[in-house]
Amino acid sequence: RHLTLATSHRYSVRSFQAFVRPLRLPISSGIRAFTMRHVTSGREGDVQMPSHLEDMWEEIREGEAILVDVREPNEWSQAYFKDASLVSLSSLMDGQLPDLPQGDKRLYLHCAAGIRVHRAHPILNDMGYTDIVSLNEGFNELAMYGGSEIVSGERPAPW
Repeated sequence: RHLTLATSHRYSVRSFQAFVRPLRLPISSGIRAFTMRHVTSGREGDVQMPSHLEDMWEEIREGEAILVDVREPNEWSQAYFKDASLVSLSSLMDGQLPDLPQGDKRLYLHCAAGIRVHRAHPILNDMGYTDIVSLNEGFNELAMYGGSEIVSGERPAPW
């Protein structure tokens, strides 16, 4: 096996190569490059919020949208956004109707890693919610960009 890891303040790169024994022929290889930060001045730690998140937080502050956290209650109790409402994916999968207004408010869904939102989205559609945005940014990435106060373990889950 061959493994390489390179990082800088602008990007991270991981590459790997696996071999078949005894010939040591590569059976697969890959490279992945990604970034979670938008560097604005070249100094590490300078983070600029993407425009779609700026728009989202503005809509939430203006009362035009709702931030919906689809994580589980135990995750919520550790930390959550002050502006968020908890509607766990498991409760949606059990058929529980969320305590969210129907109508003209957009729902922004977030979870820990941007995965569960894609399971919650069609369930909420089936329940009659039509203006839904599933965020690819997980909790930590949203927290990194700011926009809402984070509360740590003070408010119990709503049930």
